[in-house]
Amino acid sequence: MRRFTETLARMLQGLSHAVYRFPLTVVALLSSTAITIHMISLHRSPGLFIQKVMFTFLVGAFIGVTAQFACERFPRFGKQRVNVYAVSVLLTLGYYLLISGAPAINYDVGARTAVAILSMFCAFIWLPSYKDKFDFNSVALVHFKSAFTSVLYAGVLSVGLLALIAAVDMLLFNVESEVFGYTMAIVWISFAPIYFLSLLPRFNSEAAADRAATKEAVEYPRILE
Repeated sequence: MRRFTETLARMLQGLSHAVYRFPLTVVALLSSTAITIHMISLHRSPGLFIQKVMFTFLVGAFIGVTAQFACERFPRFGKQRVNVYAVSVLLTLGYYLLISGAPAINYDVGARTAVAILSMFCAFIWLPSYKDKFDFNSVALVHFKSAFTSVLYAGVLSVGLLALIAAVDMLLFNVESEVFGYTMAIVWISFAPIYFLSLLPRFNSEAAADRAATKEAVEYPRILE
């Protein structure tokens, strides 16, 4: 029980640090979760505006991660973190303006979104290793391990919560079917990505605690060895 409590405490502490470290991404993820819950509650196809806002928050989440890694890699950006995030918000709004005139969520919107997300993904994986500041293979390994762990935890949490809701529905009182969708939206859109971010170390930090955490994070698990 003590070990479980300590693990839970470390997880909550990591999540709180991720909220402070990636504020724009967390806001975008929470907003996406709220929109998804609203879409589930409609029981019909959502309006075009809602869909475009959803796409915008999705792109904004990736922009936020890229902005934070840029601040950590380049000291001059780190000293102007507020300005960097202001530019990130403007880029997110610019993306919305780019797709706002589209008559529907068509191929053009999907292609632009895919290109934007892929570009941001490549950028925030590459940034810590820019000019050989950090080993790129180690950065990629950390991202892979973090993604695998977050998916595993989210999967276990999903099964547990669904079983709990089903038990309440059968034994206590009727639970609306939408609750299952709401729960999955919270777990997979909010918890899983934020937990993934909480597992990413500060690759370019000179602080002793950050360097120790990074050293531990880049070690190969036995299964990969």
